[in-house]
Amino acid sequence: AFACSNVSTEQLFFAVGDTIVATHRHFAPGQLAELADAFARVRARHAFLLDVVPSQFPLSAVKDRRLCSIDALVKLFSAYVDVRLEFGPEGYREALCDALCERSA
Repeated sequence: AFACSNVSTEQLFFAVGDTIVATHRHFAPGQLAELADAFARVRARHAFLLDVVPSQFPLSAVKDRRLCSIDALVKLFSAYVDVRLEFGPEGYREALCDALCERSA
């Protein structure tokens, strides 16, 4: 599930991930995006990245400037950019990319 070389780091991300999944509604969108980026960097295939983040940032929300800041959008794209990790629902990475392109225009 993880690509960490350190077992303690894996256990830490797993425990934190479970806590975040249970309490994700208490986090600001920017915090969730930053955590998603951190989980992706250690290749943590956790329910947080697979289910929670896409449900908190649906495709309609990532295109809306009021619901998803550009900072959060960049962090989300960073978290889901690597196609080999297969995080998120089908087409999610592409929708994040489209939202970034729309905002830069």
